[in-house]
Amino acid sequence: MGFVVTNVTKSIVERPRPEGGAFALRTDSFPSGHLVQATLVAGLIPLAVAALTGSRRWIWPLRFVLGLGVVGSALHRVDEELHFASDVIASMLLGLALVVFVQWIIDHENWHAWCRGCPWGHRHPERPTHGVIHLHLSLHGVLRAVAHLWAAGAVGMVTVLSLTWGVPTHADSATYGPDVQVPVQLSLAGLASVGAVLAWRWEAPGAVILAVAGTGMGIFAAVEYEPVVAFGLAVIFVAPSVLLWLGWQHERSMPEVIGLAGTTVMLLGGTWIGADVVHEAYFGPTHRESREIALPVDQVEWMWMGALTSDSVEIVAEVDDDAERVVAVVTDEVDDVTHRSLAVIPDGDEIVRLRVEGLRPDRPHRVEIEVDGVLEQQRGSGSFATAPDGPASFRFVAGACARTGSNGAVFDAMLEEDPLFYLMLGDIHYRNLDDDDEDLYRSAYRQVLQQPAQAELYRNVPISYVWDDHDYGPNDSDAGAGGRRAARSVFREMVPHHPLELDGDAAIHRAYTIGRVRFVLTDTRSERTDESMLGVDQLEWLIDELTHASATHGLVVWANSVPWVGETSSDAWARWPEERRRIADALAVAGVDNLVMISGDAHMVAIDDGTNTDYSTDQVGGFPLLHAAALDRPGSEKGGPYSEGAFPGSGQYGLVDIRDDGERIEVTLTGRTWEGEDLVERTFTFGG
Repeated sequence: MGFVVTNVTKSIVERPRPEGGAFALRTDSFPSGHLVQATLVAGLIPLAVAALTGSRRWIWPLRFVLGLGVVGSALHRVDEELHFASDVIASMLLGLALVVFVQWIIDHENWHAWCRGCPWGHRHPERPTHGVIHLHLSLHGVLRAVAHLWAAGAVGMVTVLSLTWGVPTHADSATYGPDVQVPVQLSLAGLASVGAVLAWRWEAPGAVILAVAGTGMGIFAAVEYEPVVAFGLAVIFVAPSVLLWLGWQHERSMPEVIGLAGTTVMLLGGTWIGADVVHEAYFGPTHRESREIALPVDQVEWMWMGALTSDSVEIVAEVDDDAERVVAVVTDEVDDVTHRSLAVIPDGDEIVRLRVEGLRPDRPHRVEIEVDGVLEQQRGSGSFATAPDGPASFRFVAGACARTGSNGAVFDAMLEEDPLFYLMLGDIHYRNLDDDDEDLYRSAYRQVLQQPAQAELYRNVPISYVWDDHDYGPNDSDAGAGGRRAARSVFREMVPHHPLELDGDAAIHRAYTIGRVRFVLTDTRSERTDESMLGVDQLEWLIDELTHASATHGLVVWANSVPWVGETSSDAWARWPEERRRIADALAVAGVDNLVMISGDAHMVAIDDGTNTDYSTDQVGGFPLLHAAALDRPGSEKGGPYSEGAFPGSGQYGLVDIRDDGERIEVTLTGRTWEGEDLVERTFTFGG
């Protein structure tokens, strides 16, 4: 009950955490789930003790003692800056309100008329027992034995899995780490074991406690699993409680049977509803779904474009498993001239990489995939524009952080901006893969590429994509991720991209030019160690690329997937201050004054005018920065401060307009929502 109320409230009230704490600026400060649950325990456990002992004398002494623990926990959380004082006070009041509600129900003595030995009921003569299902004495014993064995097995199974595999967890959604998972699961297993032990003496209370443990397990699992799976986990503990109920009911009165049956049904129903609410709060759509309809599959399952230049484009597609010869056909829509790629034979996974060259700059083009001489008219057909050559104006969209399989309207909104390309800054999915299995990575990309809204965007806007943690590996992943090799290999196979700096099993950093703008993309994950964010080779390459490109180009755009600004973070540049300072000092020495950074990861849009981005030793000046997220994940803040403010939320993206007259380049950075609302905007001028 408290868990559901807490998570529903958190999804409605997005209150930032205190800046100095371990969860700095996360937007889930209210209410404190710990204190809501602690208050419930302090208020309700004494009632359970009274019911088991048949005496109410210990209720208030126990509440006083447990209440001191709640107050101590509240003071600790404020002292550690995990919550504001107002959060913990309101959370305790919320828990107290739930306790009062339960107490109000219990204090109706007439409702206890049929309770036997209940400390809140009137004493009355023994009522005749009727039961619902008549059981033979031998069957009663069998049911009890099975129930006790089942309960013991369930407790043992969850305990072992918690200490080994960490269940419940799932590849799509590793929200909780082991520091949270294991204690919660062991606590629920402990509660179930209490119920199992009590059931030897008091079957009804034991059955209810087992059902409560199952409910807690199911709702907790909903943060990781689909509701139907979470419900199944709950049933593991509820099943022995039902068996106990069957054995108990045959010698009880009808009102008692109905009361316990109703309680069990309410717990199961509450598990399903709570699991559904919790799962949707964490992993459901964060804004309106797209109205795009999935196109039928003709010869092509999906396609996307990238590696855009002024005279070429690259297309990657998956075709029918019986295809023998695949060609990309690109038609210039101005003069109706057609260009064809070299014919390609599909690989073992039916994936083809097609490159079309000889195109004219700054022209609209139509693209079609030809499979065995037949032009694709459905999923293998789209359009794009070639990049300009020399001084020119263009726009691109930027974004990051979309739940696995997202089909949000934000992708429609980005397509409607008519961008030259889409700069994707990581977390294109949240599969959190950690196994050296290429098929898992291919499956993750396929799930993304076949969503109607995303598929329509990728068929008509070339992508420039670099990963972050959730699409490269598990949460906060680095070079030690188990899927490192597979991630790098499948990126090279399935993602259209400009030439990478290194071949083979290596990082995916690269740079390319559009007009007079140099785009530099860094891989902040697959070379990351405790000593370095980028690794020695990539760091040297980045410094060289930024300093030289600033002298040869009118503008440099650094696509950096993680937050640059901030002093406290375990997963951003703040964790490697010396490396950040080295880059900043190199920019200062080279006199770089035409750099713009575009970042993702943080679930917000934010702009800084350079006030907070300078980490050089001599503080010679910073550079403009745009954070562009979250596409389809709940909002949160990281890092900061940002001169123009931060706007956590979902269904958001960045828009970058570049106007180049050959002497000056004007750059407008905009943070926009899927509904067309501009959250923040700032224009910067370079050169001239």
